[in-house]
Amino acid sequence: MKIVLLKDIKTLGQAGDIKDVSDGYARNFLIARGLGVLADKTALIQAEKVRIERARLAELELKDTESLVKKIDEQEFVIKAKAKDGKLFGGIGSAEIIEAIAKSGFKLPSSAIKLTKRLKEVGEHEVELHLPHNLEAKIKVIIKEE
Repeated sequence: MKIVLLKDIKTLGQAGDIKDVSDGYARNFLIARGLGVLADKTALIQAEKVRIERARLAELELKDTESLVKKIDEQEFVIKAKAKDGKLFGGIGSAEIIEAIAKSGFKLPSSAIKLTKRLKEVGEHEVELHLPHNLEAKIKVIIKEE
């Protein structure tokens, strides 16, 4: 039975996708819970509209992300932390870096920062950012002693 998904379902697809599923799964689960409808002419037209809108939003998000990469790439962010003889007491992690970036006016999710370990020394550190649409940027984090 062909159905049009009304909501995103992790194991099946996104809203607007047309899927061929077993009759029982369609009737007893998807349609019964309002997650999908029978793929008739009206539902197919609506699904096409949803796909077009999703593509438009993805294109806008890509442009915004590209703009962010151009602005933030090679920027320097200063973080002050308690240290002794150049060694930090606690270390600097993703949360502290995101906070420093936010103070400069950039909004990023904490998942964008890719650190293999916490930064534990005073000085300059290069940090990679992994953004949506497989875009990347590199920033310089400068840790200074308080």
